[in-house]
Amino acid sequence: PAATAADRLAAAFSDAGDRYAARRSGTHFLVTAAPPHRHLWSTWMTLDFTDTPAGGCLAHARFNPSPGIWTGVMLAALGALTVFFGALTWAAAEWMLDRPLNALWVALGAAAVIAALLAAIALGQRLAAHEITDLERFVRAATDLY
Repeated sequence: PAATAADRLAAAFSDAGDRYAARRSGTHFLVTAAPPHRHLWSTWMTLDFTDTPAGGCLAHARFNPSPGIWTGVMLAALGALTVFFGALTWAAAEWMLDRPLNALWVALGAAAVIAALLAAIALGQRLAAHEITDLERFVRAATDLY
């Protein structure tokens, strides 16, 4: 049952010492690396256990970046996209008035910021890949979910 799997996992996290920082609410867990092992690119896992009609247990896990990092990246992307589309609109106005298209330089700069954000996301995913694998193996071994 889900409650048994959650209890096993909670006991495993207690035995893991300072390896992971886990918060539990019933059969829901929020897990990340403990502060001594946490990095800017460290992932956070949300894990839910649910009972199945056959009497078994289903685990649903999602790996995400730190909420603070994710919010910052999304705000930066939203800002860059706003500047990009605003610059394109300004460039269209310049084109209609037969003026030099200087706003395209601003759009190019905003596109460069967006590309840099995408590259940073890809780099963060590569750096955190081993943490995701280790955490998944730990959860599977602690709960016998294979």
